[in-house]
Formats: sequence, structure tokens, C-alpha cells
Amino acid sequence: MRDDEAVTGWALAARTGDERAVEQFVRATQLDVRRYVTHLSGDPQATDDLMQDTYVRALRSLPRFEGRSSARTWLLTIARRVVADRIRSIAVRPRLAATDDWQSAAERMQPRVCRGSTRASRWPSCWRRWRPSGGRPLCSRSCWGCRTRRRPG
Repeated sequence: MRDDEAVTGWALAARTGDERAVEQFVRATQLDVRRYVTHLSGDPQATDDLMQDTYVRALRSLPRFEGRSSARTWLLTIARRVVADRIRSIAVRPRLAATDDWQSAAERMQPRVCRGSTRASRWPSCWRRWRPSGGRPLCSRSCWGCRTRRRPG
């Protein structure tokens, strides 16, 4: 059953709508796909979903399969892309915070512009202390962590 020529033959026959060939193709490759997506994803609980996504994409793409490579290689390439897409989608999904007080956690994560700033004051104290000859407050260059030199008008 693991013969690549037979698997490729079933895939080519499945292109024309042969349901028996589709069934044989899936049966012959499902163990390899299961191992591969489990290894790549590192999540055995997601294996069934990843396998299903792989076969859905493969069966939709069967009419374009030309048999230039073995069907097993073609299918495992699709599986690799399915896992990569899943990893990308998980990476951009917002994560839940492990705190009930989300507002103070968000405030703690905000960057501080200047060491002299307080929560009550929007502008750092160094801007209020030092004035150049023009009379507009500027941030002292000796102030740690300042990113701007001029206070917006």
C-alpha cells in the first residue's frame, strides 16, 4: 500500500472523479500525513483538524495535479503549508491575559518617556524644569530615556 506509483495512480484516477480511487488514495496516505502534521505542529490534539484541512485542500487541488512528482510528496507539501498557515494564524491571534485587572496591566506595559514623569502628569518633569532662551520647555539631554527633545505645541 505504500507504493508511490500506486498512490500516484490513485490520485490521477481521483482527478476524474473516481470515488474508489479517492478512498484508496486517502487510506494509503493518511498514516504518513498524520505523523507529518503531528511532528510539524507539535500539537497532537490539533492533528485531526490539520489532517482534515490537508485533505480538503488536496481534494480541491486534485484536478490540477499532473503527476510530475509522487502524489505522496505533493500531499505532504500541502500538509506542510497547512501547518504553517495554522502556526501563523495562532501567532497573530490575541492572547488572553492571566490577570483580572487588565487595565493596570496595560498601564504598566506603556513606555515611560522620562524618568521624572508621573501618572498624574502627561509631560515629564524635566520638560517643566529646563527652558532654553526661547522660553519653550525642552527635555534635558541628560534625562534618561527621553525620546523627544521638544514638547509638542
